[in-house]
Amino acid sequence: MAHLKGIFSLPYGNRLSGGLEWRYDYLEAPMRVDGGVARDNTEAAYVQDEFSYVFNPKLSANITAGLRLNHNVQFGVRLTPKISGMLSIGDGIRLRATWSQGFKTPTPKEQFYRYVKYMNATYLYLGNENLSPQTSNYYAVSGEYNWKGLNLTITGYLNNVDNMITLVTIPNSQAPAAYIAKYDPRRIWNQPKPKV
Repeated sequence: MAHLKGIFSLPYGNRLSGGLEWRYDYLEAPMRVDGGVARDNTEAAYVQDEFSYVFNPKLSANITAGLRLNHNVQFGVRLTPKISGMLSIGDGIRLRATWSQGFKTPTPKEQFYRYVKYMNATYLYLGNENLSPQTSNYYAVSGEYNWKGLNLTITGYLNNVDNMITLVTIPNSQAPAAYIAKYDPRRIWNQPKPKV
């Protein structure tokens, strides 16, 4: 993985940051991956601007907005935005709000890796080659009050995730027949199938 980042102070209360990322995943496991090797490649470019403005000594605002452009060799291009704001009122009140989108591609291990675990029974761990990228919409609001060393914060958030990549149990009937015949497992672990 390689990462290049820069932060720049701009006029009118702006601070700009941007960068590039590159990630190359290489998995070599002759006994656990079909073909012995799995690869994945992701590049990303991002930019974010933070703007602060003081209306008067008792009222100020901060707004942060950013974009991230992801390119994955398997899943193509995806743009994910983020915006957040903070309003400071008086000496002790701060109100915040955030919205952002997320994008996560499955790793070669989550897609292609297969192995058997023996522990009181036989378990198969199977990657899922049909996985889709995980996407999300995150929303949050909060209020903060400071008074004589006392801090009170209330936060509410909602994270809607689609195609979550996680470990799930599937029936033996959905596992490859060759594995069932060879290992006779009690349980099968697999990545979830993408939503249709």
